[in-house]
Amino acid sequence: MRADDLRRASLAAEAADLVVALGSTLSVYPAAGFPLAAAERGTPYVVINRGPSDHDRLPVLTLRLEGDVVQLFPPAVEAALAS
Repeated sequence: MRADDLRRASLAAEAADLVVALGSTLSVYPAAGFPLAAAERGTPYVVINRGPSDHDRLPVLTLRLEGDVVQLFPPAVEAALAS
């Protein structure tokens, strides 16, 4: 990743009020560290993935959904927007 992209991702993690990791094993750094940075400061952290991720057992994880992102995420967003 370019330095500018890393800086923008870091700033976004600092400002986020929700972090959702979609379809990732979360095993490649530095990218996998950005959701953790947000979660460690108390931001709710959701992982949706088919199969395990490296963050599944971390205490900062708020919710872990197993399955296909395309099937799970759009209905969850629609339900959140409707409420």
